[in-house]
Amino acid sequence: MAFPDRSGRRSQPLRARTGDEEIYVANADGSGIRRLTRSRGPDLSPAWSSDGRRLAWSRNAEIWTMSATGANQRALVRKAQPWHEHYSPTWHGATIVYSSSRAGFFNPELYAAPARRLTFTKGAEHVLGDDGMPDFSPDGRRIVFTSNRDQQSEIYVMNRNGSGQRRLTRTPGDDFLPRFSPDGTQIAFVSLPGTVLVMDADGTGARRLTAGTDADWRPAG
Repeated sequence: MAFPDRSGRRSQPLRARTGDEEIYVANADGSGIRRLTRSRGPDLSPAWSSDGRRLAWSRNAEIWTMSATGANQRALVRKAQPWHEHYSPTWHGATIVYSSSRAGFFNPELYAAPARRLTFTKGAEHVLGDDGMPDFSPDGRRIVFTSNRDQQSEIYVMNRNGSGQRRLTRTPGDDFLPRFSPDGTQIAFVSLPGTVLVMDADGTGARRLTAGTDADWRPAG
């Protein structure tokens, strides 16, 4: 995952990754690998803060934060019920948005930490409505995410307060893991069974880039 320096300034080229269900950092060329977390449960979905000084991630299905060195690890969003699961944090400024099942075990929705709900679908065990994999635009005004509320996983965008939700993709396959470009004009995403596409931020001009998954952008600066 490329180091998302949302400020646009040149900064240390670090990246976060998961391996053995722990969080690591490395230089952009793969050197200097260093382990940040050591826990008994899975540590997943690392996301950098806007200034690159902290990380948010999911530990045992809770949202945690720590400094870029691995120090000061603390829980930000705990499980109020054993079946709650919190995943996929994204960070801009002081705001962290993540996917959570607190509204219902079969209904992941998007929340701003700690528990301000942003999406309101009617998902259930037999009704699609999962919202997840959010990503902030560089200016922090919009959030792009994946939802299957229309019977297929597609890419949606909304304002940071949850208003103005709008579907961007209408492809034959399931679309997921959208990521804004550093200038906010484009969105990269993955379409199953495994194709990386890019489109304009308004959903137009979608085109295939390559086969693969887990696409992200090189930061500006």
